Amino acid sequence: MVNRFKYYFKFFFRALREEGIHSTLYRFGDFLLRRRLGLGLLMEWFDYQVLSQFHSPIKTIISIFDPHHHLEKSSLWALYSSFDKDSAISEHVLTQLSVLSKKGFSIMFISSSPQLEPGDVRKLSCFCQVIVHRKNIGHDFGSWRTGYELIKGSLNRTVPVILMNDSCFGPYGSMDSLFTLLTEEPHSVVGVSKSYLIEEHLQSYFLGFGSETVRQGHFDSYMSRIRLLATKEAIVRFFEIGGSHYLKKLKVPLNALVDPLQEPVAQMLKISKSDNAIKDPVGTELVEKGLSPFYKRSNGAPLDLPFF
Repeated sequence: MVNRFKYYFKFFFRALREEGIHSTLYRFGDFLLRRRLGLGLLMEWFDYQVLSQFHSPIKTIISIFDPHHHLEKSSLWALYSSFDKDSAISEHVLTQLSVLSKKGFSIMFISSSPQLEPGDVRKLSCFCQVIVHRKNIGHDFGSWRTGYELIKGSLNRTVPVILMNDSCFGPYGSMDSLFTLLTEEPHSVVGVSKSYLIEEHLQSYFLGFGSETVRQGHFDSYMSRIRLLATKEAIVRFFEIGGSHYLKKLKVPLNALVDPLQEPVAQMLKISKSDNAIKDPVGTELVEKGLSPFYKRSNGAPLDLPFF
């Protein structure tokens, strides 16, 4: 609750500085009115409690490419979620898949793009053991839940599991520090970056569940609570922020390469007067200094840096 009020306080004064008194009062009044009436929260609750009941993860599947029956085998799994409105497979996606493959992960590529062309399936099959095409319901968490439903019966619960999506460019430099953290912290869940906006949480474009969290059943319970929601706001509330909150209730540590409360990230944020370590200019600086292997796609064009 304290973090929530700190966020609102920063929001108000940053808007006041950047947009002026009239715009700030209008936006803040609109925000308070909606929260007062509870309309936003009501819609998120309705999505979670009612609308999600109409969506079965398995029924969203359009096709599965599993030529070697890998779903029947126990493996070191990475579930990779992808969406592109033009149904393209970007170069950075293939690069990330290549790195995961070289690290020994069996990859399930889960696409919710409008189309999945045979040529793209051939390219993906160089790195991926299973390729799933599904309807775009539930965003990344919906794809991960669908993938989980396919592997849970044969899941090796003595090794880590990775959830990843295509929302970042990279890797720039090596991802070894991330895999090392996942190996050295088997009782934790590992992310690239942590945020304290609203509440402490791992940002969900990369989540690595350590071997002990999988063995103790925390990965299963985390995945089982995911539903296929329609609104992004509800997904963030219940699964990105809410998922980290759930893990903390289970006493599972949340570790990240980029932690805004730790140096040197804290100093970068102080200098830039920012509260978000992923957004520019801090996001660029983290990559350039080798502190993060990924650059958020929503920030703009890819950095002119070599891929791994």
